[in-house]
Amino acid sequence: MAWQFSVYLVPTFLAGVAAAVLAAYAWRKRDQRAATPFFAMMVGLCIWSFGYGVELGFSTIEPMLRWDQVAFVGSVVVPTAWFLLAVEYAGYEEWVTSWSIGALVIEPALTLALVWTNGVHGLIWRAASTHATATIVVPELTFGPAYWANLWYSYLLSVAGLVLVASVVPRAGRIYRRQSVVLLAGALVPFVANAAFNVFPSANPITHLDLTPFAFVVTGVFFALALFRFRMLDLTPTARETLVEAMDDGVVVADVDGRVVYCNPAARRALGGGAVGAAIRRTAIGSAEGVTEGVVELEADDATRTYEVSETPLSDFRGDVVGRFVHLRDVTELRVLREHDQRLSVLNRLLRHNLRNELSVVIGEAEMLDAKLSGDERDRVQRIDDAAERLMDIGRKAVHVEKTVGPGRPETGPLDVVAVVSAVASELETAHPEATVLVDAPEAAWVIATDRELLEVAVENLGENAVEHNPDESPSVEFRVECGEETVSVSVADDGSGIPEEERSAIARERETQMAHASGLGLWLVRWIVEASDGELSFESRDPAGSVVTIALARAEPPGR
Repeated sequence: MAWQFSVYLVPTFLAGVAAAVLAAYAWRKRDQRAATPFFAMMVGLCIWSFGYGVELGFSTIEPMLRWDQVAFVGSVVVPTAWFLLAVEYAGYEEWVTSWSIGALVIEPALTLALVWTNGVHGLIWRAASTHATATIVVPELTFGPAYWANLWYSYLLSVAGLVLVASVVPRAGRIYRRQSVVLLAGALVPFVANAAFNVFPSANPITHLDLTPFAFVVTGVFFALALFRFRMLDLTPTARETLVEAMDDGVVVADVDGRVVYCNPAARRALGGGAVGAAIRRTAIGSAEGVTEGVVELEADDATRTYEVSETPLSDFRGDVVGRFVHLRDVTELRVLREHDQRLSVLNRLLRHNLRNELSVVIGEAEMLDAKLSGDERDRVQRIDDAAERLMDIGRKAVHVEKTVGPGRPETGPLDVVAVVSAVASELETAHPEATVLVDAPEAAWVIATDRELLEVAVENLGENAVEHNPDESPSVEFRVECGEETVSVSVADDGSGIPEEERSAIARERETQMAHASGLGLWLVRWIVEASDGELSFESRDPAGSVVTIALARAEPPGR
């Protein structure tokens, strides 16, 4: 009887068309991971579906068997391709070698040879006839030992593939978990249908009708989701696990061939909308080697902006390099700040140099006049000399200010603060013999602080302030070092008029106003040095008069212990 179309053929042909479309897409992506076995599996599904569909259009056994032999080509390809797909998808592609592929191909090749020569030996099917139902005529086959051997071999590969894909779920990111679940669902449906036909025939709704090709319709839907919704053969999901669309910095992702596959909005503004799909070396950040790393200027938002471009390999959850991650950090404002700091540094050094030179002239002339004048004139010259010395001191302090806040800020390390305090106290006694200088400290106390020179400057400023701003003719200064469990405190106490509240307020808030300002650099410099040492600065009044300024620093173990 001639071939006739039946409604039963629609699902099988739809499954075949879907498999052909997915195979074509996979072929275009054949350079991506798992694309080749996915392509082979879709080709197998296509042959299986179309072969069985055409077979069902006949009502006599001879043409049915010929098309069953065609469908058999797909049925032996699919389990092997599925297993190879699962191996590569799960990250074990090192298992896929020419030897392993050759070993896997042996059994399907032998089975096909037996299928096409079954009339000689009867190892695939021993008897064949037709079985008519109310709506369709189907082949009724009595299978031989080679068929069952191939079936259990195919089931072994199928289950192994299911286990491998399932192993990705607990160890992968969200996008891969979804891919894995969809792949599992797409593979399980035809597996269950085939088991119902071969192993549990009583569960088959239509006797002798193999529902496996019908189930491929569902498989096509799930696999289409995996490809087009979750981008199984695309690099983009790997990148989007890490990136956020709303990032202010530009992000570019390129595949292993250097083709841009993703730009976030910030990168599109910097590179233009046509970057995706182009070779990265042909974009505004490209070079002959691939990417121009370093500082580049690009037109973004109708303005020239400066970016720091860096490139790192992009890996998937398996740890394999699958592309490149390019970061465009917008440093336009930072560059302006750096240029501003650089100019301030130059200006600072120029002013210090000129200030020192001109004040040296003023002091020298004042000393000459001081030797020649007397009375009120001599007092005025002395005031000029004192003012010049104070300005010279401001210039010296400015050097230390730059060290604490400039780009060359020193690193912290352990040092003996008692040695620092003792040295400062000794120098203060020499410079101010009229003052009483007391030191209450243990033999040693090690702290984490910036270099010794800056710490000496901080303690010296506190000692000088205590003496110079004390109206008493015999001022008193006490240095005290106390060790706590985690910190060491250095206190400088005086018996003078104390530090005015507006001075403390200005230093505490770290800003000056017209009503509250620090009169000099001394306390500011102390604060900045203490901050550079990751310490704390505090003030308190002393009874009955005077003030106590305390520097608290982290305690350190002595070197060698």
